[in-house]
Amino acid sequence: MTLRLEVAPNDHILWVRWSNPFSSAKEVTICDLWEMREGDAVSITNRIEDLPPWFELHPLEVSGYRACLMMEKKLAAGYKPMERTEGPNLWRTMTGDRLVWVRETESLDEYPVQALVEFKANALVFGERLIHTNDLVWFQTFGATLERPPGADSLRRMNLGLDEVRALGSPREIADIGSGWRIGS
Repeated sequence: MTLRLEVAPNDHILWVRWSNPFSSAKEVTICDLWEMREGDAVSITNRIEDLPPWFELHPLEVSGYRACLMMEKKLAAGYKPMERTEGPNLWRTMTGDRLVWVRETESLDEYPVQALVEFKANALVFGERLIHTNDLVWFQTFGATLERPPGADSLRRMNLGLDEVRALGSPREIADIGSGWRIGS
């Protein structure tokens, strides 16, 4: 599945992992968070064919028959893999992780949580800039919060999103984190 979030400036995207899915304590860890700016877009995919063209999938990041066969052909054709593709605009989410999208609201009466995604498979979450696409400064600071630490209203919105994650309870499916991040079928 591939999903594109139509984010707005000052929206926050939180990548959340259950601290211990086997514990009755409802403790979550924020793996990372992004604060959106004008022209930002966020996509989520677990489909190799929907990965962004600038993202190079490493041979150790594929799983499943079709994906492994595709990588085997690529290697046989002379592909020499480099290091894994990394960047401030990439998250490799694992089965059981959650993503929370909160929006800046006009009043405290409006509920800020726009979406909560629960991952049933590993996926790549990637941010892109629809304007000034070749701006290196933007790339290096993608998702960085404008206020450090975030302001009280931003924290209130993010805590409401975390409350929703805790209300869901621990994930029913979790990844074997020790085996590393892989996608494919």
